[in-house]
Amino acid sequence: MTALIHTLFPPDTAPARIKGEVRFVTAQERSHSHGSLGLLLTVCVPPPPWPDGAGIGQVRRGRLRDAIESAIESALELNDAPPAGVGDLTDLDQCLSDHLYRARSVGAGGLVLYLPDLSSAGSLAGALDAEDSAVLRWWVAATAERPVMLLLDDANRHLGAYGPPTRLEHLVERREEEAHLASAKPSAARPTERTDDGQQAPARPAERPPATSHVELSGLNGAGPVEHGLTSIENDAEDDGEDAPRAQEERAPLVSVEGMSHLAAPAADRVVPLFPGRENPFRKASPAAEGSPVGAPVDWRGFANDLALARGPKPLTYVERLFMTRYVPLLDAIARGETDDGARRTADQWADDFARSYTEGFSALRVTGKRPRMVLDAPQLASQVARLHGAKSTHLVLVDAMRFDLGLRVHDRMCEALTSQATCTERLLLWAALPTTTPVQLDLIAHGPEGLANGPAVSEQEEPGMRGRASPTLRRIKLGGRDVLKLDLVQARLHEAGPPLPERLDALADEVATVVAAHARNLPPRSLMLVFGDHGFCMESSSQGTNAGSSGGARPEEVLVPGFAWLVGDVH
Repeated sequence: MTALIHTLFPPDTAPARIKGEVRFVTAQERSHSHGSLGLLLTVCVPPPPWPDGAGIGQVRRGRLRDAIESAIESALELNDAPPAGVGDLTDLDQCLSDHLYRARSVGAGGLVLYLPDLSSAGSLAGALDAEDSAVLRWWVAATAERPVMLLLDDANRHLGAYGPPTRLEHLVERREEEAHLASAKPSAARPTERTDDGQQAPARPAERPPATSHVELSGLNGAGPVEHGLTSIENDAEDDGEDAPRAQEERAPLVSVEGMSHLAAPAADRVVPLFPGRENPFRKASPAAEGSPVGAPVDWRGFANDLALARGPKPLTYVERLFMTRYVPLLDAIARGETDDGARRTADQWADDFARSYTEGFSALRVTGKRPRMVLDAPQLASQVARLHGAKSTHLVLVDAMRFDLGLRVHDRMCEALTSQATCTERLLLWAALPTTTPVQLDLIAHGPEGLANGPAVSEQEEPGMRGRASPTLRRIKLGGRDVLKLDLVQARLHEAGPPLPERLDALADEVATVVAAHARNLPPRSLMLVFGDHGFCMESSSQGTNAGSSGGARPEEVLVPGFAWLVGDVH
């Protein structure tokens, strides 16, 4: 993609970067400004109601994203732009990158998006629903980072939006205040990233949603405060305890994983603050690169470059996005033999920096209580998600040693196996405590945040678990008064050598998904099942095969694990 951009727009002839903007406009102001935006591709979204995806019936709510993308595609087609080149249509950021690239190919430097009066798409309370609010908040955030102008009809000033509920005029005012403050501050040297036109630009800091906490963690390759913008369920450190879920409900509706992640930074991964489509940072295990057709080779050079440029203290959400959208795909490409030695060294260096930073910051994390979402929070998160979706019961399924890339494969297989029985409603990224062994994580789940402050009171050696023919069995264990179903299958398989890593992860995912999906089918309707890992593992891999896996360290594969909330029954 970068090579194509340089071909069409060489560095010395590239169009000037256009500053994004968001504001309310009257009909008269809109007509006057229409002719002055010649460098931008003008997109007018039709007023609601909008037709559903099949063109049948009229759906008033939850279709804002489809209406916007349909309007952009129509405008591009009218201007003879090339066809879309995005394979992952669930990723808002990938879609916008593709739209901007195609707009530049017909001479436009960006987009101006006009949204009409949206009140008829709102509820009786005068607010957009969760999905439409999430989409709108994502576009507001995108104007700070992309050449996008967002013009909102003045009639939308008092229209409500979820996540937390606020008036649209307040969102715009906050955006204008941030832009004013940013312009008033002296510029400081920051890491660079590749921009849409292939030029080097300052790295985009993660934009935080209103409710955030700050984690005093050392940044990568250096010490310093690391900001933590919650990427899913808001889990403020001050709200730990039994009253936290209730206080959370009273403040505002919970937002999904796919939600806040995109709001935090529109140009890297995941999706919007209230879960419109998904996924996003949680990409499928296929090696398709961002913005590339499905099945295309990974842009491993670009991924390695992004990791190499990530130096110094970084916001926590930025580190999480790098892990999910750069490091994990790069590891997959390395395991498939598609990269060179330089990419492997870059990945190892980033992992070593991550491990050193997390190790140095973990002691402070335990003392201050300011921390990311962790494995020990799984029971509380499951309860919050269950209330959010009106579930009647909650079930915790812990897959021992399910690291992130394995979890993605398990998720994809469960989606296929549970098409009509369950749906994945939330996707979480959890941090394992140090050392990353099963006994430590189980002890913390049982004792909660207080156990984190007191330090591990159990052996740091990995527990044997169930082996042999019994390993594919879900066994019930008691953790602090909670029943947890534990699957030892992955941990049991790690003691053996095996085929190359991609094949081995696929085989493990097949086994895990079969067991967990069978359990889900036996749950009563309206049950919420949270499937999560306790820690990951490292494994030496070559084209000939893999050695036995190991855990207990602080590398990203061992620390960052996924969680998926499945709502069983009543799936439409």
